[in-house]
Amino acid sequence: MNFIKLCFLIGLFLTTTIVFTQTDDLNEEVFKVAEIMPMFPGCPSELNTVQLKECARSRMLSFIYQNVQYPQKAIDLGVQGTVVIRFIVDTDGSILNPEIVRTVGAGTGEEALRVIKLFPKWNPGRNEGEPVKVQFNVPIKFKLDKKTIKALKKKKRKSKT
Repeated sequence: MNFIKLCFLIGLFLTTTIVFTQTDDLNEEVFKVAEIMPMFPGCPSELNTVQLKECARSRMLSFIYQNVQYPQKAIDLGVQGTVVIRFIVDTDGSILNPEIVRTVGAGTGEEALRVIKLFPKWNPGRNEGEPVKVQFNVPIKFKLDKKTIKALKKKKRKSKT
């Protein structure tokens, strides 16, 4: 699928409120913000805080980019847009309860969810030095390249005649 260019815009939407979410354990607190936020693994510990956050973000982007596959149905239908997946990073770094919050259809939500479920254990978030559960929302933007969009428009025009 060389003619498809898949772009991802990933951001972490966080607020300063605390939420309580039913989990597999007994109603433990799930934070949206922690003193030390969870981070995607694999970054050198000697980095400063800003560098560490950027490294973790970059590694997460690379992981998603390497693993996601634009669904053929979405390509055929010209579906583009942002999918949002919500999950919890557990106190041991495991990914819990990943779910589709928003999808643009044609298998994009399911594909984004599949990739999030592949995440390795993260470095857990911490409050007062103790590991805590933290909720994340990760938006993943599915975008077709111009060549594909042009080919789809041409195909539609031919089918109308």
